Amino acid sequence: MSAELRVKRVIGYYGRFLFYLFVALGVIAAVGAGYVYATPPSETVTEQTNVQELETSVRTSAVVTGNTTFYPAGQRLVDQPAYLVEATPNLTFESQTTVPAGTDVTVSHRLTLVQAATRGDEPFWTSTRVILAEERTVGDGSTAANATINMSAVAQEIRSNRERLEAIGGYDTRVEMEVAYETDRYSGTLTASSPITVSERAYWLDDDLRATRTHSEPVTRTVSGEPNIALVALLGALSVSGLAAAGGISVVSRRGIDVDEIELQLDLERFDEWITTSEIPTDPDKRYVRTTSLEGLVDIAIDSKKRVLHDPESDIYTVVTDDIVYYYAQREGALTSWFSM
Repeated sequence: MSAELRVKRVIGYYGRFLFYLFVALGVIAAVGAGYVYATPPSETVTEQTNVQELETSVRTSAVVTGNTTFYPAGQRLVDQPAYLVEATPNLTFESQTTVPAGTDVTVSHRLTLVQAATRGDEPFWTSTRVILAEERTVGDGSTAANATINMSAVAQEIRSNRERLEAIGGYDTRVEMEVAYETDRYSGTLTASSPITVSERAYWLDDDLRATRTHSEPVTRTVSGEPNIALVALLGALSVSGLAAAGGISVVSRRGIDVDEIELQLDLERFDEWITTSEIPTDPDKRYVRTTSLEGLVDIAIDSKKRVLHDPESDIYTVVTDDIVYYYAQREGALTSWFSM
């Protein structure tokens, strides 16, 4: 009961202000919900267009032609981790390149054998031998070029040079791959290198000769996302609640609110334990002092260790002391009736 009375008291004091406040809240929340729904978030997305990928690699192979018991004559060995000099004196390098299909692409393959002697990280002698050099234009998406060298003679040369130069400084032998290309949109070069090791009986490449490259053109565009439905629902609920509260305040206000009566009812609930129902006749020998509130009368009762007496017939509340009667009446008509007793 007290909660309902307190709400009515607040409406009685601040009803007009609360009405406009909740109407404003409802309208603002409704506008906010509409705005959130109509203007979903957007983000900038970068997409790669006109993508072209190129890949190149070098495969090694050798046909067994030497006098050996390890392999049958005529066998073709491919991408071996090591080749025996006596079995496979000749080594074939095949450069294979994949390019965009459906367009003419010019591809230039180049393989070189590089020997370098260094001292203090500075080269003082370099030898470059071209193994493969070929250029062609293709439109079917792939091209290959190959060349064969006498690795037996190369191995002997490398061993000889290494013996003469290694005592001076470092000595390095490597195969270098360079593939230049030009498509309808892009041009560039794919490169890779691998050390080549030569021993008395074998030779091998230490690394794979392989390279890839992807070209593209970035395009930036703005993409609209989905509206925040949870926020729209929350704002919608706030709008409905605000307008409903304003409507409730309006209805209660139109019915009329007696703030003084509500204050009295709240005081009665609050000070019920101090109030006793009783008939209260007037006494001409007493002095009568009127309090402005029931709460003030209860304070007098507490201070004087008395009880508050309530006469339901006249609706008067009193605290009776030896010579003074303290009283409270909400309605003036009740006093006239009481004093006439």
